Amino acid sequence: MEVVTFADAQSCLDRCQPWLEAREAENSLMLGFLLRMAQRSLTPAWLGCVLDAGVPQVVALLSRGEVLLSDSLTSMAALDELAAALIAGGCAVEGWIGPRAAGVRLGELWQAATGCAASEQMPELLYRLDTVALPEPLPSGTLRLAHTAETELLVDWVCAFEAEALGQSNPDEVRTMVDLRLRNGDLFVWEVDGVAVALAGVTRPTRHGICINSVYTPPAWRRRGYASALVAQLSQRQLDSGYQFCTLFTNERNATSNAIYTAIGYRRIAVWSKYRLAA
Repeated sequence: MEVVTFADAQSCLDRCQPWLEAREAENSLMLGFLLRMAQRSLTPAWLGCVLDAGVPQVVALLSRGEVLLSDSLTSMAALDELAAALIAGGCAVEGWIGPRAAGVRLGELWQAATGCAASEQMPELLYRLDTVALPEPLPSGTLRLAHTAETELLVDWVCAFEAEALGQSNPDEVRTMVDLRLRNGDLFVWEVDGVAVALAGVTRPTRHGICINSVYTPPAWRRRGYASALVAQLSQRQLDSGYQFCTLFTNERNATSNAIYTAIGYRRIAVWSKYRLAA
């Protein structure tokens, strides 16, 4: 096996995109980030893959101290090579996110090599939808694009979503992200009697799929079916536009969200998790 590094995302896509797309939904997070970075000419802190007889085994992207791992691991031995390359290269790694089995193995390798242990921070389930099952009956209201006039409301909602899902949020970063997504037409709300009551977005398009994210209903509007209707109709909108499937990530421990997504046609395809190295 050998480790090959890339100076930019497009070089990685040229070498690894067909392999990643063989399991496109499972690799949608990696593909989405690489395609976005290539489009914006962004330079990663470290980007590489492990090859076995010229065939990729794992792709890894380091950004802001976190390593993103691809799916499609055919051999855990590839992680040995990856860990050695990251450590030997002096990469400033604070943690990683990827398929749980790969994350656990990388943690074992890291501790053996450096003595630094990793702890699991957030287990997540990756879902895929190919056909929508609309909720019956649908609640009152309609799906529509979010408006720039709602920027302050959406910033508050996304901050609340991140605080619930991640335990923290950066309002300045959220505002920048909301402004960009509003310009791109990536944010949608469920509206009832002229009032926005739930939020969802689309992000990281790949060749055949797109991700649904930032699903949030303020506490006052919960348990009325708004999120189910919003995600179902937004997912159908993506399929109608030409995508073959939608993906989304959920907190494994959030039974309510997982039940909602399963009911409208999402099926679990992988278990992911985030790991953090001890300071």
